[in-house]
Amino acid sequence: MSEELWWRPHLLSWSEAVGLSFTVGSYTNPHRGRHLGDWWRDRDQWKVHLDDSHYAVVEATQQLDDRLRKSLSWTLGVLQREAQPPWRQALLQVFDDCLVLQPDELLRNLSVSRSLILAAGAPREPGYLVWLNFTPPTSTRHGAGQEDWQAGANQILEAVIPGGLIGWLLASDGSPSAVVYYPLQLLADDANEGPSAVGDSHSRAETEVGASLRVDDDLRWLRQVFTDLILNLELDAYVRAEVAIGCRVNGPADLADGVVSVVSAWHMRGWKALANDNISIWGERPVLTLLQAASAPVVDWFLRAAERNTPQPGLRLPADLLQALDGVMVANLNVSEAARMLYLHRNTLLHRIERIRQLTGYDIRNFEDALTLWLMHLLDRKD
Repeated sequence: MSEELWWRPHLLSWSEAVGLSFTVGSYTNPHRGRHLGDWWRDRDQWKVHLDDSHYAVVEATQQLDDRLRKSLSWTLGVLQREAQPPWRQALLQVFDDCLVLQPDELLRNLSVSRSLILAAGAPREPGYLVWLNFTPPTSTRHGAGQEDWQAGANQILEAVIPGGLIGWLLASDGSPSAVVYYPLQLLADDANEGPSAVGDSHSRAETEVGASLRVDDDLRWLRQVFTDLILNLELDAYVRAEVAIGCRVNGPADLADGVVSVVSAWHMRGWKALANDNISIWGERPVLTLLQAASAPVVDWFLRAAERNTPQPGLRLPADLLQALDGVMVANLNVSEAARMLYLHRNTLLHRIERIRQLTGYDIRNFEDALTLWLMHLLDRKD
């Protein structure tokens, strides 16, 4: 029996118990506007929604009162929840599926949200999904003593995030990884006062600006929490770790977004711009998120267009000119401010800007030129 027809034996048992017969019909197209157990009248028939493809039909000539209809709806709902795998198991499976996807394919996997919402026991309190990838001590890379460091890591995770460990997986390179759920309430406790919407100081009528500021507070505290955790793991379990943190999960409906954003943040470690950061947080560098989702043909098409008028297509700027480009961008094209930030004389920076123009044809004192060249070299600096 296929998994999609889990309801058939239960429907048969119900019909025998109440003495009513039914037939199963199929929607012409997938129907996502109804929920399991929804009833409606169609001429002389009663119909009940079973899934996106099927419904059951009971002839109205049979004694089918409101009480019987409600009892079947309630029974199907209970049985469906019991049929779902525990949420940790379901979530790990979705993680495993997403890890093999290319960044531009991740967004297509948001359809998994329905299965995660229905997973038994899915967390209702807001929080963050976090991925920890471990580099065990050299002697354990081939399995010897792995239980020792992993047991130590489990103890540390439990001490920092009680009950937060969802499970362990292997990354694509075979390295061990852990998935945890970090609730906002725990974050508020760590900060001594809630940085997020978990305290009396945050009303339901809060503005979007206020909400975004609290998300920034969340991420600031999360970075500190996991910086300390990485240090503890290295000192006490002798294992190095890298961390990826996804978007805020406000309930089961957001779990799929949480998974996809964590995997997206994990993929960002390939950017040389983040080479010295062992914590990747989704949303901290929105431009990288956009560029990461661009498929290889799109990137190639952009680079071909951007290099069309350059004197030397494919040229890679030397380190001092890349530093000048980054500095001018960070300083919002203010050359004097960029020179101050880079500890350069203004004339030295102007000389480097002119060298960039001669080599590439782009004058980075112009916004569009600066943005185009910056994107070109940011894409080039992706591993």
